[in-house]
Amino acid sequence: MFPLHLVGVSRIHLLLVVLLIVLCQGVSFGGQGVPCTQKGLIERDNPHLINGAIAADWAGTVRPSLRDAHGVHATGSLRDDQAPEQRMVEGQRVAGLSLLRCRGGAKRQRERGKKRLQAESGESGDTKEEQLSAPRWRKRWVIDRLERAERELDEAEAADPVNPLRVAKAELGVAQAELKAAPEGEKAGLQVQVAKAELGVAETRWQAAPEAEKAEFLKGIDLARKTYQLLLDTSTVTPKKGPFLPKHLQDTLSELQNTPLPDAGTTIIPVGVGEFEQLSTGGYYYVDKTGYIKGLVQRDKRIFLSRPRKFGKSMVVSMLKWFFSGKHGYRLFEGLDVTRDPPSIMRKVQWGPDMEPFGLIALDFSELKHSKGADELEQSLVRALVSVGQSYGISIERTNAKEALKQLVETLAHDPRNHQRKVVVLIDEYDAPIISILEDLNEHAMEAAEANRAVLAEFFTMLKALGSFVAFEFVTGVSKVSKTSLFSGANYLVDVTLDRRCSTLCGFTWDEIERSFGDSLNMICAQDGCADLSELHERIMSWYNGYMWSDGDSAARVLNPHSVCSLLSSQKFKQFWIVAGRSTFLTKLMANEPERWAAMTEDSEIDRSSMLSNVDVSVTLTDSNVQSLLFQTGYLTVKECIGDKLILTVPNEEVKASLYPELWKSIFGGPVSKTVVTEPVVKALLDNRLETFLTSMNAVFNSLPYQASVRYADQYEGFYHCILLTLLRDMRISVEGERSTAKGRSDCRIDTGKYLYYIEVKVLTTERISKTLLNTTLQRAVNQIFERDYCGGDRDGPNRECLAVSIVFSSAKRMAVGMRVQKFSYTQGMKVERSGGYQDFQV
Repeated sequence: MFPLHLVGVSRIHLLLVVLLIVLCQGVSFGGQGVPCTQKGLIERDNPHLINGAIAADWAGTVRPSLRDAHGVHATGSLRDDQAPEQRMVEGQRVAGLSLLRCRGGAKRQRERGKKRLQAESGESGDTKEEQLSAPRWRKRWVIDRLERAERELDEAEAADPVNPLRVAKAELGVAQAELKAAPEGEKAGLQVQVAKAELGVAETRWQAAPEAEKAEFLKGIDLARKTYQLLLDTSTVTPKKGPFLPKHLQDTLSELQNTPLPDAGTTIIPVGVGEFEQLSTGGYYYVDKTGYIKGLVQRDKRIFLSRPRKFGKSMVVSMLKWFFSGKHGYRLFEGLDVTRDPPSIMRKVQWGPDMEPFGLIALDFSELKHSKGADELEQSLVRALVSVGQSYGISIERTNAKEALKQLVETLAHDPRNHQRKVVVLIDEYDAPIISILEDLNEHAMEAAEANRAVLAEFFTMLKALGSFVAFEFVTGVSKVSKTSLFSGANYLVDVTLDRRCSTLCGFTWDEIERSFGDSLNMICAQDGCADLSELHERIMSWYNGYMWSDGDSAARVLNPHSVCSLLSSQKFKQFWIVAGRSTFLTKLMANEPERWAAMTEDSEIDRSSMLSNVDVSVTLTDSNVQSLLFQTGYLTVKECIGDKLILTVPNEEVKASLYPELWKSIFGGPVSKTVVTEPVVKALLDNRLETFLTSMNAVFNSLPYQASVRYADQYEGFYHCILLTLLRDMRISVEGERSTAKGRSDCRIDTGKYLYYIEVKVLTTERISKTLLNTTLQRAVNQIFERDYCGGDRDGPNRECLAVSIVFSSAKRMAVGMRVQKFSYTQGMKVERSGGYQDFQV
């Protein structure tokens, strides 16, 4: 044996050295020395610990041995009586701490090893005499032992290298878990720690990025640093008390606190009700549209929806406002579709009774003052933003809309009460400051509309730039006005107007009406004298159905919700929508170009790509602009799809009965007398008394104001066509203008149920019209009907008495001067055959 007494080492010292060797061999600097029995006990008794780690973003890189080794001491806080979400949060916290402790332990062990190596090798600053007096064998033994320990540490880190980003994410995970688990009064301080950890992750990402990509990460560092500094500055301010909700929503909640919720669909028909909480708590019938929320919030972050006025857009905005109020508004949704399949927001925030609210910025642009121009609109918009800030107890000090919006969004996102750290922006009727001014349709109105458009463009440009603070944005309007920054750029607003999945979001399907309003339907059926519900169904569908918002044939059609509710309330068939939802801007616009109007209002074609084209209010509207506006405002809807073309038509009798008198009034400055003027025309067609039809029609033209007829008669052949179509449609006869075939378009098709008329109109501009010229023109028009196959393949033809009619107008006399009629029929193979001669009527 080695003579220990010669080197002065006692048996006690020897035991300590042996114990040190055993401990050093048993400790793994990467955490690998944890007994397997301990790991097994943890996995057996605390599976939620592992689940919590897996739930974290960084959990896939954490070795189970590290997670379990240092998590065992904290498992006492993981109780079986905790809710699953609490156990998951606590598991995430413990797992994060375990990684940090293991990394910290390895780092401390290395530092201790270095210090001992320095001390034992004489590099610790000892005197030369002390270094020389140390036994050489002891120095060599210590150096060998520490070199071995360092090799083991290097091997452990080579197998599981220290990843700075992993460590930074672990710190963030721990901070987030502690924030979720903290009492309400302690959250403000912990939000600062979360922001600090987020800054650490951003900086670590930047450090790890290749040189060529570092610039892309600087924005993230800048945003994280600003957020951290703002929270640090505000953490010393006494936090505001109460829920993180606008004051008016808090007041509503206080009123509803002790009010029992009635059964859905109790007794009252909701006419003119635009707030979701009214429908949910006021005992109204309610058509449940909450099931569409999931498709909206989980599909896209920023959405635009176009629908005509009085079609339920404001109700959707109100519904979303309460949805994003989280746990405070959850009570209003109990029993509705959204609670059966709750959505997640931003793919990580689960909606439900425990969800914290987002910051809410809800604006209705139809309430802004804007008639005096851009300055008034700007200040009205600033006041609206200041009002939102005040409802949260926040002071907005900016004087222009763009800067006020920026201050409001950033302040709400960084508010210590906002646990989501994001805002939701809901804007209803964004285009009201433009469209309402255009009602005047003059040069001053166009200039004012253009100035207001510029204000909106700056507003939405700023909102787009604030995208990192916005969790969800939803904008509604009637039309798509170009140059507002809403519809420019590849990735701003996603237009869901023609999305099949949103085609029934606004409006009622017949199934929804039967399910929600069954009792009221039975009452109308009894009062209106309908034989059964199917007869009432046909009448309601004829009056109020027909709207389709999709570019595919298979999408469901919906009924006008305002008209249906008004019908159920009054129990009378009337023109309800036109009173509340009409746009005189469009009818005045069309009055300037009657030929265009005649071509656009019945079965007109439009390319799919032009269906929702942006409308430039500063220039003359193109045909596609006109059709698009008519569609967006509810005067036209999709009838059918043919290849890349969509066929548009007037949707129902309510619109027809409202639209054509309005057009007549806009063109000629007053209403037409149905009894004196129009009824004789229609009655003559119903009875096939065509000479009387010609005389009565000329009476209509003679009754027109001279200024109107002289303005248009010499310019447009379509002037006479337009008057004829407007006259007959106003009487609600089945009329089609510009009916398309492979060889052209017929001027007019009229179906009375017994007689089928195909009419072709020609205009002669010469002062004197000879008999030869008149006969030639009449025959050319009749031949055109057959040669261009206008009447070919008409499925109603075999069941009608069919007549081809040519009418020649004189622009000098501003009346019809001749008419020729030829009968025809359809063979068994649907071929058209002329029947003998023709009949002439001349004036």
